[in-house]
Amino acid sequence: MSDLENGFLLDLDCLPDSRIIWLGSEGDKEGVSIDKEMSKKIVLSLMLLDATKDDPITMMINCGGGSLVDSLSIFDAISMCRSNVVAVVVGEASSGASLIMQAADKRIMTPNSSMMIHYGSGSNEGTLDNLKREMVFWESQLLTMVDIYKDKTDMSKKELIGKLKKDTFMDAEESVKLGFADKVITSWEEIKEQ
Repeated sequence: MSDLENGFLLDLDCLPDSRIIWLGSEGDKEGVSIDKEMSKKIVLSLMLLDATKDDPITMMINCGGGSLVDSLSIFDAISMCRSNVVAVVVGEASSGASLIMQAADKRIMTPNSSMMIHYGSGSNEGTLDNLKREMVFWESQLLTMVDIYKDKTDMSKKELIGKLKKDTFMDAEESVKLGFADKVITSWEEIKEQ
């Protein structure tokens, strides 16, 4: 049995012959979010596909987000690919998924898809000193997020911070207009043209 049959690729998160990766909930696992396990699968799939050919990799996205740290690991993996990566939102790209999408060479949305950006939320416990250090870390992570969005949009840092302070929902057309996506497509053939 090959590594492809024995490992993570058999569960259809990755279709190696088609060079397609799925980012989102799996089957009936509603509410699955970007976590360490999903990050591992996506990063390993990207590495495998990038090492085997230079043809484009398509990442299909229908994801409500998840961990910022794990989202950034996927973002970095896409950024390091030699192959062009085309992100296609078919449903939603919310929170961390919208951030991951920004690493792609082409960012595409289907007509009825949506995007949501925000700073996210979390909680922790510990000593006051530890919480202060953690707060400094998370503030730097949030600034990284702002910089990533700023690099892809024509928005100022102040405008982005205003949008990120609350849950900002956008349909596909608005996402393109604001620079969070490049194009809205109406047929699968348009992906191949990218």
